[in-house]
Formats: sequence, C-alpha cells, structure tokens
Amino acid sequence: MCDGLLRVLLAQVDGCFARVGPRLKAGQYLRAVTSGLAERQWLVDR
Repeated sequence: MCDGLLRVLLAQVDGCFARVGPRLKAGQYLRAVTSGLAERQWLVDR
C-alpha cells in the first residue's frame, strides 16, 4: 500500500482516539495488516 494512502487512512482514524498511545497502536496494526498486500494481490491475480 502506498505510504501516502496509509497516512490519509490514519488521519481519518485519528479522531477516534483521545490519547496518542492507542493511536500509535492503531497505526502499527494498519501497517501490519496492509503490509504485503501487493504480493498477496499478485498471487490472487495469478
């Protein structure tokens, strides 16, 4: 996933968290979930 798209997604989710800690964890989770999507998509297209 493009880093810019991830930043936009995180910016939209920021308002859901009052504290910084949970917001950082959400960012880590989103990065983990979206990592390798291009490779997985390639396998599905194959």
